[in-house]
Amino acid sequence: MRRKVWMASLVALLASSLVGCGDDSGSKATADNNGLFNNGATNNGGTDNNGTNNGTDNNTVTPMCDESLTARPSPRAEMMGVFDPVRQRLVFFGGDEGVPIDCATNSIPVGGLWIYDAVCATFEPIPYETGPSPRARGAAVYDADGDQMIVFGGRYKAPNSGSTYTLYDEVWALDLDKLTWRELGTTGGGPGPRTNLAAEYWPETHELIVMGGNSSTNGANFSPHNDVWALNLDTAAWREVTASGSKPEARLFHLSGMDAEAGILYVYGGGGADAFFGTFFADLWAFDLHAGTWERLYNGGADGPVGRIWGSMTFFDGSLYVFGGHYDLDVQNDTWRFEPGNRSWHTITGLEDTSKEPGRCTLPVDFTNVNYDAPERRQGHLAAVDATRGEWVIFGGKTDCGAIDDVWAFDFNREAWNEIHKASIGESCPRQQDPTTCVAYCQ
Repeated sequence: MRRKVWMASLVALLASSLVGCGDDSGSKATADNNGLFNNGATNNGGTDNNGTNNGTDNNTVTPMCDESLTARPSPRAEMMGVFDPVRQRLVFFGGDEGVPIDCATNSIPVGGLWIYDAVCATFEPIPYETGPSPRARGAAVYDADGDQMIVFGGRYKAPNSGSTYTLYDEVWALDLDKLTWRELGTTGGGPGPRTNLAAEYWPETHELIVMGGNSSTNGANFSPHNDVWALNLDTAAWREVTASGSKPEARLFHLSGMDAEAGILYVYGGGGADAFFGTFFADLWAFDLHAGTWERLYNGGADGPVGRIWGSMTFFDGSLYVFGGHYDLDVQNDTWRFEPGNRSWHTITGLEDTSKEPGRCTLPVDFTNVNYDAPERRQGHLAAVDATRGEWVIFGGKTDCGAIDDVWAFDFNREAWNEIHKASIGESCPRQQDPTTCVAYCQ
């Protein structure tokens, strides 16, 4: 067998403490092939949650490793990115590098384009003159047919400028060979400016598929949606995908995956207008893009993961995988597999025990029983599938201790996590080089 999210409210910040923590060495973990598994995984014909096409491994380009590349992006979350299987690299843009100050939200959206070379395990910043402005909480998909990354939506607010954000409905395409941007002048209306939406790529029609998200410009209040839109990447024309019958409740911060071969969009979890406080949806839906019909596959329960927002999900080799996110006052790092055929959940790594109540912005060192076989608890991270190696690569995100900058890879064949780049900040006390120096979980 293959086998908390921040807002201005103090309550939602109980688990997001004042300062980051962790080993500042930034050292790499020792692993096969300069940091990542190479288990001989074959072409599985699926897509990841960012639209990665699994049928391109015969066209990969092996890079020459440049030992002079020592740059590293700042700890951040809310990035938009994809895995480029042709060049074996994670490509990501923007994000937010703010951490809470005195238990209050501190949003610092950033721009910039970065590459993480999965073979050499190195980061490289990519300068550009023309491209999208700084933003976070948008979505990106990998368009294998166009050899490009498509970025849609997002938000921006200058630091310390109130609670009103600028939301975007721009669509940008990044040429993955030349690493140059161009904006698509879209027609057909479209979903309008959105944040925290679900987005996938459908190769059959060469379309960006968008579902739900938030359209409120107020950072403390949300306006969720449950509509589905498709953008033809050849004509740049939007069309609304009409749906008949029952459908999911309007939501944002939801997780998605795509069975590209069958034309099935999967949506799990998320939240409504009170997303940070609940209800935290635990339902799983499948949308047939051919028929325009929704089907609820799972309605929550003790046999599956707790409801959550801002985690990640992917469809790989016929199964759905879920990792991390935020539930109530807890950040998560559990990993699950769902089998659509028999509608069953299987635990891979369970929830950490957080039996002790957290203090206000200060957590006891033993607040949680750390699972060292899984990444630090997080939300708002970047996750994309490297289908050639059969791995799910994650970078960054928001933890109990602020923002983080580590890299992990989940091996689908072994169903196990491997740490590639150790965090320079953002880890809990037990994961540090010298845990005895900690007086609280995040100090």
